[in-house]
Amino acid sequence: MVAGLVMAALALLAGAGEAFFRHIPREANRTLVLHISSMLTAFACFLASVALRKQMPPSNLALALSGLGLVALLAGGWFGGTLVYRFGVGTALSAPDPTSKSK
Repeated sequence: MVAGLVMAALALLAGAGEAFFRHIPREANRTLVLHISSMLTAFACFLASVALRKQMPPSNLALALSGLGLVALLAGGWFGGTLVYRFGVGTALSAPDPTSKSK
């Protein structure tokens, strides 16, 4: 779990660079804020869970924080996918127009 937190910290730094230096469409700002908030919440939950796992078996609070971190991670992944597939963030091609009715 500690190795996962180290990799998550690196991913958070890379994501912050992307958000700061890359052009983000205005309509994607709300989704970007939700993505960042979800991922930071997941990181904080997992970090707190690791800090509480000094005893075996882990406390109920440590397990609950891991579960909450998982939910936040899944939500953040959903929002990240929306940024890419709906708004075209991080792609070379422009995203499809979300207001278009064609399929």
